[in-house]
Amino acid sequence: MSAETVLRIGIKLKSSCLVVEYEKKGKKRHRKFYLEDYIVQNYLEMEDDELIKSLIDNVLKKHHSNLINQILDEQVERLIQRIIDYIKKKYVDEEVINPKNSITNKPLTDPEAMVQKKFLTSEDVNSLIQSNVNLNKLNDEGLKQVKKHMERDFEKNLLKPGDKGYVYDKTVDFSSIPKKTSSWDD
Repeated sequence: MSAETVLRIGIKLKSSCLVVEYEKKGKKRHRKFYLEDYIVQNYLEMEDDELIKSLIDNVLKKHHSNLINQILDEQVERLIQRIIDYIKKKYVDEEVINPKNSITNKPLTDPEAMVQKKFLTSEDVNSLIQSNVNLNKLNDEGLKQVKKHMERDFEKNLLKPGDKGYVYDKTVDFSSIPKKTSSWDD
């Protein structure tokens, strides 16, 4: 088998693929790596940089190391990041363009309709947290997004030693607050 020499690399955003032009036996050839399925399946579980590394190691280098090893890692990472950004924008824009949930035909401002969305925007997450919707009905990806958002809010509001208003051993007297009866008190 003769050696393959990479000539150039690029992306096709509409088909979400990485294209490598190379020369083999004196002929120019193109290898296309379609990445959308892998990105959509894994992007909620991983941060972008983890997803890029995983994609390079588990897809590109695993099957086509002879081509990918000839290209600078930074260049491949930068191009894949552009594809990831495009895919995220594409899925969010589809839901903005089609403002009704195709399953229930309810407006997406309804929290019950948002539960079935594939991708949630930050406004959707805020709306879900503010509403009294059962988060157990969310799919795994939606629940991860809501939890990540809640964790970010918690970290933002956390008082650390040295912060204004921080008290080391804060005690609060709740005896002055009138007690409400509930079914738990039986």
